[in-house]
Amino acid sequence: MIFRDKEALSPSYLPRDIRYREEQIDRLSRHLLTGRGPSLALAVGRKGTGKTLVCKKLLEDLPAKTSPFTLYLDCRTNRSPGDIARALHSAAIPYEPLKGHSTQALFLKALEATKDADGSMIVLDHADIPLRLHPTSAFLLSRTEAWPTSPNPTLIAIVIEDLDILSHLDSRASSTLRRNMIDFPSYSERELRRIVQQRVNDSFRKKAISTEALKACTEAATRQHANVRYALDLLRHAGERAERRDALVVEPSDIEHSISETPSAFSIHDLGLLDDHERMILLSLTHLLTKQRSYVTTGQLENEYREQCRRLSRPTIRHTTLWKSVKTLEILRIIKTEISGRGFRGRTTLIHPNFPSPQPIRTQLMRLL
Repeated sequence: MIFRDKEALSPSYLPRDIRYREEQIDRLSRHLLTGRGPSLALAVGRKGTGKTLVCKKLLEDLPAKTSPFTLYLDCRTNRSPGDIARALHSAAIPYEPLKGHSTQALFLKALEATKDADGSMIVLDHADIPLRLHPTSAFLLSRTEAWPTSPNPTLIAIVIEDLDILSHLDSRASSTLRRNMIDFPSYSERELRRIVQQRVNDSFRKKAISTEALKACTEAATRQHANVRYALDLLRHAGERAERRDALVVEPSDIEHSISETPSAFSIHDLGLLDDHERMILLSLTHLLTKQRSYVTTGQLENEYREQCRRLSRPTIRHTTLWKSVKTLEILRIIKTEISGRGFRGRTTLIHPNFPSPQPIRTQLMRLL
């Protein structure tokens, strides 16, 4: 056996000690301990810099109070202002029907219902997605003057990866969101090594991973802006490979194989958050990529999508909706797009994978479909 506790490598795992994020924890905690009424905090940092971890830790610690209200929303599934408002309303007022209310009214009614709680914290994780897909999300989240007043603190933590997104929003909304911005800088190489070692101690059996393999893993993650999430995905994939070959130790070759198959911009398990049409589009892309292509055109992808839907007896979507799904996959960092240049007749969009190998993506999608 290689693993002691494989879940210690998963995004849902909360380690006992969160290292090198004391300042960020302190700033967010201040709102919950000394604040009055509702407030916004914008947590900004690259993938794998501890934003989600810190917010989930604070959510876990808040129930030590008398009667708090806590809610974690993953905006990869709650992608529109309506989705966010309905999810918040259902959590705060589960007995009240959703019909007959505007998005703004649902949002405000939910905040009104939480104002008597002994401290409230609402986390909107991966908020880049609604802010890019639906810029009106910023209007919903930034009109703090319309929020109900309360003697108790209510913190809404908005978690994003790319600060550049604010430059595309309404200037007033952007200004409000920037007012209390908490930066999560990339870890240093030394910090990354210590964090990864902590997770290895929690997840692997003693001496189940070689020193050389661990070094190869942290070096690969350092090249990806010291992305801790990527390092943990590499370790999990490498450990599973070592177990499949009945090995007792994870070797550098396991890490090298993991690097050749593991995306750095997202986790393969994140594919479970896609809707069926997005999965079918991505499945079609992986099928085309297995034919030694480095990119496909939108026309090629659409034709393959319709063929795959026919084979699997799935309904299809119209061209415009398909294009929107492609843009969503780009916002989720699963693919990249660019406008064609020389060598192409006319102008078309070229779609590139944002993952090293199509086969693991295809395998996971077939499991989900």
